[in-house]
Amino acid sequence: MDAFSLWKLEPHLLTLTTLLSESDDKQVWRGVYDDEVVAVKKLQRHATTGPTWAKFVNEIHLMMRLDSPNIIAMYGLVWSVPDDGNLHLVFEFMDRGNLSDYLTHTRTRRSVDLWTEKLRYAIQLIEALVCLHEASIIHRDVKSKHVLLHSSGDAKLTDFG
Repeated sequence: MDAFSLWKLEPHLLTLTTLLSESDDKQVWRGVYDDEVVAVKKLQRHATTGPTWAKFVNEIHLMMRLDSPNIIAMYGLVWSVPDDGNLHLVFEFMDRGNLSDYLTHTRTRRSVDLWTEKLRYAIQLIEALVCLHEASIIHRDVKSKHVLLHSSGDAKLTDFG
């Protein structure tokens, strides 16, 4: 964990509130860190070895390098949360879900405003891909489920692991 010490956040300031998704190796939670709503990716303790751990560490290293308004911001890392020995990545919270769900819910509606919004999201995704290209990073899994939306009108690329 020494390599991540600059990104360490205070464990006592993190509260996990709502489980958003779960797989064998990780969970994604809505939480609160220091009075701010955040998203938290929690690696399960049993997955802290082998290829899952290597993939997770790689994601952390990538997120440390990236600084773009069109890529989800990682605020830091938390470990040693009381009653929990898992590693947590703390991200900004995007309150409108993912692009896939948005497209599904709006596909039958026709309006200039929707097309303008979709165009804005497409441009923001292109800007995220340009940032990755300039950093010589290949995402490998760009899809609408990995683009998160915010009520401010922002679309951000996520899920680098």
